[in-house]
Amino acid sequence: MESGIVRYYDQRNGNPAGIPIVHIGINLQPNQDAQTENFIRQAGFKIVADDFDRTVASRFQSSGQPIFVVINGVANSPSHKQWELLVNQNGYGTTQHPIESFRAAIDQVQLPAAPPPMEIPSAPTVVVTPERQTVKAGASVLFSATATGSEPLEFQWEFNDLPIPDATNQTFKISSAQPANAGTYRVLVSNDLGSSTSVAATLTVLVPVAISVQPQDQRATAGSTITLTVEATGTPPVVYQWKKDGVPIPGATSAALVLERVTPIQSGGYSVQVSNALNSVISRMASVIVDVPPTVPPKLLDLRRTADGAVEFALEGEPGRSYEVEFSSDLKIWFLLASVTPSGPTERIKDSSAPSSGERFYRARSAAASGR
Repeated sequence: MESGIVRYYDQRNGNPAGIPIVHIGINLQPNQDAQTENFIRQAGFKIVADDFDRTVASRFQSSGQPIFVVINGVANSPSHKQWELLVNQNGYGTTQHPIESFRAAIDQVQLPAAPPPMEIPSAPTVVVTPERQTVKAGASVLFSATATGSEPLEFQWEFNDLPIPDATNQTFKISSAQPANAGTYRVLVSNDLGSSTSVAATLTVLVPVAISVQPQDQRATAGSTITLTVEATGTPPVVYQWKKDGVPIPGATSAALVLERVTPIQSGGYSVQVSNALNSVISRMASVIVDVPPTVPPKLLDLRRTADGAVEFALEGEPGRSYEVEFSSDLKIWFLLASVTPSGPTERIKDSSAPSSGERFYRARSAAASGR
């Protein structure tokens, strides 16, 4: 092969597959040392074999012309058999320098596929750890991890450092996360050579707010203190905003609303809006009534026993104000006899249960003052 091919592949360190090209010259003329050396120098051959009896040449040469032969020497090549004849050209023919045909044949030869690397037995190493997650209650959760090491690898998931029964896959799923599932999760990967534990991932389960105890109706006398309370569940922080007749009360942002030294103007409907990051709910509206103490205390007048044995008397008070009439036999324990709202200056009261003998005491109070 002539010098252009030699230089071409020497400059490129072989063909496109990286296969080195070996250029071998065959010397057919004995006792022509000077001529042989000149031929080697011009062609750029690094190896020259003497074939004076034409044993090799006769296999390829059908005439006295120079031969140009390309043979694949790569074993297990996916493109050609080893020692397959790729080019066999006698003389230059019509092409003075048949470099292109040589290159086309040489460039087609491929290297055999590399053998798979030999696996070195190794203990597990967790390379992809489970990630922390924050979900709403009821959502599904999937933890996963990736580990390297000699097979077989065994996985064991842990919750708050304790093994989870039957959680022995590469992934761990919670179909419907609840507050009890909140905590830390990690996986222990092991084989016969050792074990590796992942970094723990935190699961946060967010719970919407819900009111468990509603505020209750209140009635009090002007000047007293009224306390409204609400109880709620849900993921903190839980925010409260009390409202009067639907209008937010400035600064009323705790679970309890304390109204001190109340006046009648504070009567109305009170509710509270409870919120967290997930939702917001509004409580029932609690009725608050603030009564003004009577300017004239109620009086019981004209006490007498009727023909049927009952006791009858008159209640004197303010028309339209509610009063409670009570009785007692010892002035210590009092019982409600009647709730009365006079439409005029007086209202007749009858006690049909009064005993025929013994003592019974009566009193009248404003309904607001009694706290009923």
